[in-house]
Amino acid sequence: MLGRIAAFEFRYQIRSPLFVAAAFLLFAGAFVDMAMAKVVTSGGGNVLYNAPHAIIMSHLMVSLVFLFVGAAFVSNAVVRDDQTGFGPIVRSTRIGKADYLLGRFLGAFAVGALIMAAVTLGAWLGTLMPFADQEMLGPNRLAAFAYGYGLFALPNVLIISAVLFALATATRSTAGTFLGVVGLLIVYIVSNRIMESQPQLLDIRVLADPLGMSTYLASSRYFTAAELNAGAIPVTEMMVLSRLLWTSAAFALLALTIYRFRFSERGLSRRRQRRLGREEAAQTLTPPAPFVRLPEPRFDARAGLAQLVARGGLEARFILRSPVFLILLLMAFAFILPPLIAPSGWMGVPLYPLTSVSVPTLEAGFDTILIIIATYFGGELVWRERERKVNEIIDSTPLEAWALMLPKLLGLALVLVATLLVGMAAGLLGQWLGGGVELAPGEYWRWYLLPGAVDSVLTAALAVFVQSVSPGKYAGWGVMLLYILALVFGPSMGLEHPLLIYGSLPAVPLSAAAALLLVAAHLLWP
Repeated sequence: MLGRIAAFEFRYQIRSPLFVAAAFLLFAGAFVDMAMAKVVTSGGGNVLYNAPHAIIMSHLMVSLVFLFVGAAFVSNAVVRDDQTGFGPIVRSTRIGKADYLLGRFLGAFAVGALIMAAVTLGAWLGTLMPFADQEMLGPNRLAAFAYGYGLFALPNVLIISAVLFALATATRSTAGTFLGVVGLLIVYIVSNRIMESQPQLLDIRVLADPLGMSTYLASSRYFTAAELNAGAIPVTEMMVLSRLLWTSAAFALLALTIYRFRFSERGLSRRRQRRLGREEAAQTLTPPAPFVRLPEPRFDARAGLAQLVARGGLEARFILRSPVFLILLLMAFAFILPPLIAPSGWMGVPLYPLTSVSVPTLEAGFDTILIIIATYFGGELVWRERERKVNEIIDSTPLEAWALMLPKLLGLALVLVATLLVGMAAGLLGQWLGGGVELAPGEYWRWYLLPGAVDSVLTAALAVFVQSVSPGKYAGWGVMLLYILALVFGPSMGLEHPLLIYGSLPAVPLSAAAALLLVAAHLLWP
């Protein structure tokens, strides 16, 4: 039974458009990185692009990306039955809990291993292209690709899949799993930064890194470029110990997840039962309301404005009350506050927390959070009615198309502006805790909040437009992910002109792209 469940899960996952998109994007990224532009992974300078060191580092870097890619597949393997309504049917059969969970995990893990293999294949094929930079390519050693995949990528897929599987079974939610991923990534980055400043903690840092990046960097730090190009692969005792330690921890976490999983239907809690009882008693004792004549409907401009304001507030409250939004804000606040309190400049020279120093720090930190919020909640807002099967009811009401689309833009933009206010509060708090400067809220309004509000509207317009013309929510998220990658890596690939980057402003504002996108979204709104 275990093998049949694992095979079914594997077949189901590889047929999904998400698998095809993820495998293709990672394959194409590795291919382009090796054959055309070395912009993502280490290499270049004195180290060849296809040196074992560069190949291993590329697999380690992609492991961080796999945190988010794997979350989609692993969480789907756990929560899919409950979302489709087949959970009670499956749990009523003779399938055992261990076979069910372990089979689902093995199927998702095999899919993750296949996606990571696309990276290895893309990098290898990139070395064979005639247009690749031959001066930066050395001997094509298959052993280097085998080390990168077998010793680092594959164990990382196992470790990450086990952690994500535990998160998915604990939360029974895809959103909860992604929140856990964001939290783990932030903890991983912050802990590495803290340990980097403490050389005496090197051994602890090496063993505490589940992905093996610190282990490999510590093992290869004394190798020269000539040794790395010659094929030297620094496999040390500490590296093997770290891999064995975290692989064993993955198996232990998987066993604990299976043990703690409740393979039964969740009944109503006592608190929920008492509340339902009180509501039922209140309905029994309350007399029926007298008949009141309904007001006459109006369809003039005043009614349209009232609908716009009411629905805009509804969409904004949906996001503001979401645990996902609150946790993202808390994570961003905790992540950005330390550099605001003690900013540093070139070569680590400490700086006073002036507004001119704090604003660029806030822009670098909160801009990413703004795009993530716009991307995630843009999909949630546009597809919410269709996912809850009430879209046909809403579409049959006497509302104009703009009254359905514009409130989502308005609500999303208001939430992004509220996020900017949190960033402004973090900047002022950092200045107050750092001391030595006078607080200037007016400068934040002028140089951070007002420009950021314009950017927020542009980002919200793009997110709503992409989701309104996408065939599905996940497809829209994929397009927005490409936009984020273009923002990060576009300048290094020649995409520097403001007219080639959405939301970028030249010296003289020329573009009305956001307005055009909104008009297109209005006309194409389903």
